[in-house]
Amino acid sequence: MRQHPLTLDKQTINIVRVMYKNRHIDNIVPKQYYLLMPPKIRELIKKLEKVGFSNRGGKGSHRNYIHPKGIAVTISGKLGEDAKKYQENEVKRKIVEAQK
Repeated sequence: MRQHPLTLDKQTINIVRVMYKNRHIDNIVPKQYYLLMPPKIRELIKKLEKVGFSNRGGKGSHRNYIHPKGIAVTISGKLGEDAKKYQENEVKRKIVEAQK
């Protein structure tokens, strides 16, 4: 039986389980696409709010978040849309900056 070229080994699947906080990802088919799923905009917003960012409004689909330390970040897009890679990276940078 041939394996799909993107089939993941057990170690990679365990890493993904930790990344997705042991949600029932085993029920998601096919398993080889775990690492290809980008986070949703709502997930980025939850991460920001968890660290202490608050929404200071915006126009249209843009949301401006500010941290008490003065760090600002703008997230654009509808809540259910997939986040772009640059948005993911920006949120990670701002969270690290806020935790210093």
